[in-house]
Amino acid sequence: MKFEIQFRPANTAVKINFNDNESITTEAGCMIAKSSNISVETTTYKKGKGSFLKSIKRIFAGENFFLNHWQSSGEGELWISPGLSGDIVVHELKGEKIIVQSESFLASEEGIEMDTGWQGLKSLFAGEGLFWLKMEGSGTVLLNAFGEIYH
Repeated sequence: MKFEIQFRPANTAVKINFNDNESITTEAGCMIAKSSNISVETTTYKKGKGSFLKSIKRIFAGENFFLNHWQSSGEGELWISPGLSGDIVVHELKGEKIIVQSESFLASEEGIEMDTGWQGLKSLFAGEGLFWLKMEGSGTVLLNAFGEIYH
């Protein structure tokens, strides 16, 4: 799978080039276009199964209730973009964990586990949300933010 970031920094989109039998999970509603040989399955958590509790937790963290799981049968393309204008960064996890601001998840490969966590009341008074996202595992994560991302 190859990721090409386009139209930076204000209206960023990602062109994902699939090889045969590759898959990726995205937030619901981010697809711009796709090849006809890429199928989608919508669940509340993992491909092939749902988790109502994890979906409810994601809603409190500002994420979508549903996740889309895209699967290629042959080479193809999927174009995705966040709902709000901003930038996208591709980040590789190698068996590690990162904490991400809520509403920043755009997509991840199968080896990534996503969960929510409580930041505490002090984050509310600091102007942050009450929840954050924990991304853990091995694979690629696509994150987005309003405005340009410097890395």
